[in-house]
Amino acid sequence: MMKKTTVAVVQAVFVCLLSLTGCMDDETAASAVSGQCSVTAVSLGGMRVLVNATTPGGKDTTYYTSLSGNYTPMQIDQRNLLIYNRDSLPIGTVVSSVAFSRFTADGVLALRTLAGTDTLFSTSDSIDCRQPRTFVVYATDGSSKKEYTLALNVHKQEENEFTWG
Repeated sequence: MMKKTTVAVVQAVFVCLLSLTGCMDDETAASAVSGQCSVTAVSLGGMRVLVNATTPGGKDTTYYTSLSGNYTPMQIDQRNLLIYNRDSLPIGTVVSSVAFSRFTADGVLALRTLAGTDTLFSTSDSIDCRQPRTFVVYATDGSSKKEYTLALNVHKQEENEFTWG
């Protein structure tokens, strides 16, 4: 009887030791950095749109209205490193001050300024998108980077206006 109890205790201690060593974290895994660098998601924030209208009295007027960026899905072309909206924004959309509700990346995200320097980017910043802008994603291990070009497409003429040249 004593022999069976001793064997059972030794087995229990062995199982406990195996389970403890299997659950221990590897030190290198906790401090690992990644060589990945890519933009994973982009969503526009709220935007202003300048609307031309006619009052009931027949006078021309203009006013600003708001447009939610949720209605304009953004495309990320990983092959050509492009970010763009497939459906154009309405005519009169103010793109001189664009805010993003989401701009996530695997790595460190930077915006290339018009002067050519890279600065950290935050979605609380608004940027001038009247011309294509460059976003740079740096891998956390510093081994690589990718440069994405963001371009916002805006209608150039009213939807029911046709001109022939």
